[in-house]
Amino acid sequence: YVKNMTWSERGGKARQKTIQNYFSGLLSLISEIKKNKNPKNINVAGTSYFIGRNTINKIGFKEEKVKLWQKILFCVDYLNLFIMYSFSRGKLSFPNIFNLRKIRITGEELIKAENVIKRYMKRFGRNISDENTAE
Repeated sequence: YVKNMTWSERGGKARQKTIQNYFSGLLSLISEIKKNKNPKNINVAGTSYFIGRNTINKIGFKEEKVKLWQKILFCVDYLNLFIMYSFSRGKLSFPNIFNLRKIRITGEELIKAENVIKRYMKRFGRNISDENTAE
């Protein structure tokens, strides 16, 4: 946030940029998989507290139960997350630990979701450059 955004971008612009960056990263990974720089059976996993279930499901991520140690790490990093989340909301906002989701997808499933991810990128107002478009 600090390196990529200015104070005047807090709120909607910051939220939009953050989501765009996540989708851009997924498209870059798809491109690498298609070029055999990463295997198709690669597992991509993470935790999220701000991407909705509907979006997660449309892309093809599978939800898994969040383990206790992941909740603990979330709590340990809570101050940092609180600051970033508040910046992206443009006001004091507290990330909800009950919205924490563990998500996973394989490289092959990610490739199948490429067009869905591109639609989300367009929806959030970012042109997809050739470097992020998997061939």
